[in-house]
Amino acid sequence: MSRDKLEQLKKAVLLKKLQQAGKVPHGISTSAAPSAVSRAAPMPLSVPQQRLWFLDQLDRNAGAAYHIPAALRLQGPLANVALHAALDRIVARHEILRTYFVGSIGEASQQIEEPNIGFALVERDLRHLPDNELEAAVARLASDEAATPFDLATGPLVRGQLLRLAQDEHVLLVTQHHIISDGWSVGLLVQEFSALYTAFSQGLADPLPPLTLQYADYAVWQRQWLQGDTLRTQRAYWCEHLAGAPVLLSLPTDRPRPPSQSYAGGRVALTLSAELTDGLRALAKRHGATLFMTLLAPWSA
Repeated sequence: MSRDKLEQLKKAVLLKKLQQAGKVPHGISTSAAPSAVSRAAPMPLSVPQQRLWFLDQLDRNAGAAYHIPAALRLQGPLANVALHAALDRIVARHEILRTYFVGSIGEASQQIEEPNIGFALVERDLRHLPDNELEAAVARLASDEAATPFDLATGPLVRGQLLRLAQDEHVLLVTQHHIISDGWSVGLLVQEFSALYTAFSQGLADPLPPLTLQYADYAVWQRQWLQGDTLRTQRAYWCEHLAGAPVLLSLPTDRPRPPSQSYAGGRVALTLSAELTDGLRALAKRHGATLFMTLLAPWSA
């Protein structure tokens, strides 16, 4: 039995036990698992993608809030050809990284580019800068890279810059739009990039197993599942649980507001003790919430 089939069997057995015990978590589908679908017809957006696309249509300036920047500092001799090949392979491997979103009047569809489109990478040589200016230049370029707008209708929605600081030191900047990625995905992409770069720099073949499903397959499955009685049940659940929540966020007016919002927030560093962190994790676990949700609740209150 293949690894994928084994994982599907484990999930099916677990779901059946939860159903028998009457403890299926709310929002978990008991319908068939997603499967690969034809790309001949227009591909719908998932519900989270539809929300992000709508926000982009409503206010393009708000899009910067949904940029996901990451930076890798690469030490030692760089195999430039292997690096480009690894990034190109990741884009070819994941359809979502070569997807853009076209539509109007409240509806959009996913458009998927060919696998050979490659990774949009710009190379910059900073070796001419004096040492006392180098890190400031890197910080400035990283900030500008992260803030540069995306066009959801044309893409690409993932891009990067390779900064050469010295002969054996580089910084790889990668920015993605949240409509094609999330925080967990960044860690996965770093792992895959490391595996591919290591293999390609040694003249080896792609070591990663082929993907049986793509995000577009999940989007189709979600749209087919989330309708009719299922949609009404979900809506009723959240309407009940959110009853009484404020309909308007009241913000203080003792700060000047710019004519055009930049959506650029500030940061305040705060360190929690290990004991408090353990307590928060335990509280989150007891209530079936993430640590992020647990910290967000008192902050909102």
